[in-house]
Amino acid sequence: MRNNKRKRKTQNKKRPTARSEDFIMKPSVDWCFKELMRNPKTRKGFIAVLLQVKPEEIDETILLENELPKEAEEEKQGILDVHVCLADGVQIDIEMQVFYVEYWDERLLFYLSKMYAGQIKAGESYSILKKCIQVSVLNFERFPDDDFCYRTVHFWDEMAGKKYTDKLEIQILDVGRRIEGDANNRLFF
Repeated sequence: MRNNKRKRKTQNKKRPTARSEDFIMKPSVDWCFKELMRNPKTRKGFIAVLLQVKPEEIDETILLENELPKEAEEEKQGILDVHVCLADGVQIDIEMQVFYVEYWDERLLFYLSKMYAGQIKAGESYSILKKCIQVSVLNFERFPDDDFCYRTVHFWDEMAGKKYTDKLEIQILDVGRRIEGDANNRLFF
């Protein structure tokens, strides 16, 4: 009789379903993404892809404070997801955004501007300013009217028809783009 009770208890226990056993936290989850970027090897590999270089070509990726300093109490606070400095002084802000946010473009420009301006103090030469890159990893279709899932944006001189400066750069990775022919499927996440 005891064996029968044990068998029933064992049979009544909830067994994990295939769905819960296969669960892996998606990198589009803010916390998961930030934790992935804490790993130097993962961070270096991700940045190498963004910069289109081999990981060995990147000397170092240093995680910086993610809160951009305020000069005055009434100034808007900027809190970045992942703030990285490369050995050559280039700063990169990597933002994971799962849901559509109104004024996303203004927000990324705000972050990029604060990073750039925050490099210099009174009395210092403008020559010390290094390149700043803002990377938006978007899990929604930011540009639904075209087929690009990745783009790089620079300041452009319309009269000359060429790049004005490479000191400020925006990279947008649209991982939320729908795959043609499958309305329920997404490109990556």
